[in-house]
Amino acid sequence: MNNSIFIHRKTGNKYVVIGECLNYTNAQDGQEMVIYFRNGRTFVREKAEFLEKFVQEEPRSEERRVG
Repeated sequence: MNNSIFIHRKTGNKYVVIGECLNYTNAQDGQEMVIYFRNGRTFVREKAEFLEKFVQEEPRSEERRVG
């Protein structure tokens, strides 16, 4: 998932996932989070919600591996 490009389903904006982390603040102990980036800004969102709102960009044909 790291360094992958994801597209926001509603806006069509592209974001780069830069990592994942765990939220250990009070009632959210162990909640999986996604850290992502766009236009010089860093965002964090709960992983399940992120996967509902974003779709991973398909690699272009010249980037796909031939095996």
